[in-house]
Amino acid sequence: MVKLGIIGCGRWGPNYVRVLNELPEAELIYCCDLDIDKCKNISETYNVKPVLDYHKILNDKAIDGVLIATPATTHYKLIRESLEHNKNVLVEKPFVTCIKDGIEIIKLAKEKNKKVMVGHIFEYNPAVEYLRELVNKNKLGKMYYAYSTRMGLGPIRKDVNAMWDLAIHDITIFQYVFKKNPIGVIAQGEDYLQKGIEDVVFLTLYYPNKVKMNINASWLGPLKIRETTFVGDKKMVVFNDINKSEPIKIFDKGVIKSGNQVCPDFGEFQISIRDGDIIIPKVPIKEPLKEECKHFLDCLINDKQPKTDALEGLLITNILESAQKSLKSNGKYIEIKSLDYKL
Repeated sequence: MVKLGIIGCGRWGPNYVRVLNELPEAELIYCCDLDIDKCKNISETYNVKPVLDYHKILNDKAIDGVLIATPATTHYKLIRESLEHNKNVLVEKPFVTCIKDGIEIIKLAKEKNKKVMVGHIFEYNPAVEYLRELVNKNKLGKMYYAYSTRMGLGPIRKDVNAMWDLAIHDITIFQYVFKKNPIGVIAQGEDYLQKGIEDVVFLTLYYPNKVKMNINASWLGPLKIRETTFVGDKKMVVFNDINKSEPIKIFDKGVIKSGNQVCPDFGEFQISIRDGDIIIPKVPIKEPLKEECKHFLDCLINDKQPKTDALEGLLITNILESAQKSLKSNGKYIEIKSLDYKL
């Protein structure tokens, strides 16, 4: 049994509590939140010790790991303290909010020989895994571009903007599927509700070979939309995370170029549209959060390196930090410098 404590029982924390209660390898001992009523509700349902002070979790030598589901700006402090108390860590996204903090965490985790895993939940989603296989097997052909819409009405955050809260999901999906790092970014947004915290963001990531990804992330939309489209020269695919029964649709559509493209005469060079079938593959229905937690437990029990480790979290933070610079300079193109840091 892996003995755990969770810090943060607000909107997302109770989902961790529920999932861990369903996993036989886990024993959740503590739940901690500044709102003691939230802890008491969890305690009454799942027989977990409620605490207001997270140090009670860290000081308990029987605890193997800590789950952190608190506001993003608190992550660095809580991860660091957890490692200093020799605890393994599963932290919600984003990993940290600046590269410097991330590097310090990675060094400390190595020194303490502890695991740090980041909750990039979509990498544990069977539909995203299916997408990755499509790209790996070259089913879409040459990648042209991708675009994503992630919006709804709330929840409104006070610690980070919609880019760090929502667009991070689409960035991690594209990184996982495409397996390339972006070379530049342009981001623009507006702070309609809270000064200095953009609730609407439009983001363009530039990748090698003219590949681009556009992301629209917003807390101010009338409909809840979670949709990502990948466009290749052979096929196109749409991932709709709201449609749990049919999350993937593959469109056998494209453009056919024919004739002399160098010096075309009339009738020699033609562009025609190829309109084929729409395929809806069967994708296993699994709860991504449960798969994520099972992986974390497996890494602790069998001493494995997490798939979404601190280094991946650092790479995503690097992209977001560059995007934040563009956002604050009203859409200036910012080069994303590669990180040479290794575990």
